[in-house]
Order: sequence, then C-alpha cells, then structure tokens
Amino acid sequence: MALKAFISKEDHGTLDESVQGLYREYHDTERNVRGYIVDVEASDGFNLENVGGLRTALETTKSKLRASKESASAFEGLEIDRVKQALKALEDLENGTLDEKSKAATQAKIEELTKNHNAILSQKDETISSLLNDLSSEMIESRAAALLAREDIGGNPTLLLPLIRQEAKVIADGDKRRVSVFNPSTGHERISTKDGSSGESMSLEELITEMRSRTELSGAFKAHRASGSNAKHATGNQGVDGAHTISAADAKDPHTYRAAKEAASKAGTQLTITD
Repeated sequence: MALKAFISKEDHGTLDESVQGLYREYHDTERNVRGYIVDVEASDGFNLENVGGLRTALETTKSKLRASKESASAFEGLEIDRVKQALKALEDLENGTLDEKSKAATQAKIEELTKNHNAILSQKDETISSLLNDLSSEMIESRAAALLAREDIGGNPTLLLPLIRQEAKVIADGDKRRVSVFNPSTGHERISTKDGSSGESMSLEELITEMRSRTELSGAFKAHRASGSNAKHATGNQGVDGAHTISAADAKDPHTYRAAKEAASKAGTQLTITD
C-alpha cells in the first residue's frame, strides 16, 4: 500500500501503530494546516517538500508575465533611445528648462501648424462661400426664367436676367433661404408696393412686373408696347415705313438704346440714330 504524503490527525489515528511511526507531525503556518507527513530523509537531491506555495507563486508569476507582454505590445516598434529623448524633451518642456534654440524650434513648429490650419479653414470658407453664391445665382435665375417665360409677362431672359441679378439676392430666413429684392443704390431690402401689402418684402415677380413698366426696358418684353412720348424714348420712333429711329441724345443712355435696338430687331428693321 502506497503511503500518502500528508494525512489529517484523524486519519493518522486510524492507522496501525507500525505505520503511524512512519509519519511525523506537521504544521503549515502559512495555510494554517495541521496534520502528519511521511517522515523521510533527503537523499541524492530527492526530498519530500510542500510545493503548493511554489505552484501558487508560479501561477502568479505567469499571470504577471502575460499582463506585461500585453502592455508591452502597445509599444512594439518603438526605439528605446528615441522614446527616452522624447520623454526628456517633454520633461524639459514641462519644467521650462528647454534651451533657447529648442524653444524657438518648438514655437516655429506651433506657428507653422497654426498657419496651415488657418489656411485650410480659410480655403474651406471660400469654397463654401463660392458654392453658396453659385446656388444663389442658380436659384434666382431659375425662378426668374420661369416668370419671364409666362405668357402674361413674356420677358427676354438674355436682356433681363443680368438686370435682375443686380437687384435680387438670396437671403436666409430662419432655416430656409428665399429670394428678396434690394435697392442696388442703397443696398436696402425693398418693400412691396402692391395694394393691400402690409410691409412684406418685394417678391421677384413684383420686381419683374415693375421692370415691365419701365419705359427703358419695354423692348425686353414682347407683350408690352409703349405709347405716346415714352415710346420714342423706350423703343425708338417707328415711322410709317416701318423704320425705327432714336435720337442721338436718347441713344447715349445704354438702357434706352438696348431697348430700342431690341424693338427694331423684333420688327425686322434697322435702328437709325437721328440728330
């Protein structure tokens, strides 16, 4: 029968006296364990030892080693000397002990990064502003072209859109954007003059309707025919033979001249400037 290396006091009491003599009393103070262990003498490097503590220590060491390897993996590829230099520079920076040359280099790098950052932001702002301007122009032109194409208006977009762009702008109105009319001389938003208006902004349709009533622009509207003395100033004087004429004084006004030339062109005749 093989002998157990350790038995309790109770188990020891059940053994034959001849076997009991093979054990000696044992007290493990670390684990507070009492009992009996086989009484053997060390020989040729062999001995009876309690390896429980060694196993616990080994497992603890292995666990710490695994944790150390996991932590070290985050720094894989870093050069020790360069890390030390960086830490030293950081320490000098925190303690204010950098030499003047290093301070100047650090400040120059900060200024360079700041300059590059500001340049990127400025370029972004310019791009956004350009896109908004393009969208605003497209918004104005598309709405104006739709109004000019209406049968009751009949405006010439080639002649009128450049003028409309001078007086119409897209502005923010809460979360939305809308087209509003401005006085090009003062830069102030124009107020509607329609009957029954209560101070609301002038609409794009109202602006085009107003343009239609301007004598110098009458030639830009196919459905409009000026009469009386204004007809001479707006579209030139149409004689009995169908010729269109405009005085030299009236021809000096670009709007009047363009309108008269447009009217003559629509009539299929030449515009003649008279003294």
